[in-house]
Amino acid sequence: MPDSNRNARPFAYVLIVEDDAAVRDRILQTVRTPNYAVDVARNEDEAVAKALQHRPQLIIVKLHSPLHVDELDPPAVSIASRICRHAGLHRSVRLVTHTDAAITLRWHNWPSVKTFSDSHCSIIARPVFDTQRWRKEWYAYSTSDVAVKFLSIHLRFWLGVAQPAPSLNILRLPGSPLPWAHTERMSLN
Repeated sequence: MPDSNRNARPFAYVLIVEDDAAVRDRILQTVRTPNYAVDVARNEDEAVAKALQHRPQLIIVKLHSPLHVDELDPPAVSIASRICRHAGLHRSVRLVTHTDAAITLRWHNWPSVKTFSDSHCSIIARPVFDTQRWRKEWYAYSTSDVAVKFLSIHLRFWLGVAQPAPSLNILRLPGSPLPWAHTERMSLN
């Protein structure tokens, strides 16, 4: 057996839901990672059909509207989690909801709600799902001009294969009890 097979990384199928045709094309042309197949769907129904066929390990839903995430009361259901449920996927599927408009976060140790819409920062937040501790779901923000690059950089991280890219400056929320409850900032200029 050749030595190259000993260190082979596992194959992963990534499904990205994006309603804008131009962005879908850009994703297919740009987001490439060895051993990962990246596919796109136009909407939730098409995503369910593709998920039934290919059983993705990661589902990313791109929104073009503001996103509100409250760590104390995270969304019980997201578009990505509905896709998983309708396709009968396993709990190990990782989910990301990404917005390129703005993200508003409320964390238990912040005195007030914070909205991010800055063109020089990108955010990843993973709330604690008290009733669904198994749930691996992140909420992310980056502007539309860097969104595809942002997704490319983070695929391996969201799949649990790598730590965040070294260019990231990870900011832990003060007093955060869990190591993965943090936001990350990155300039992609």
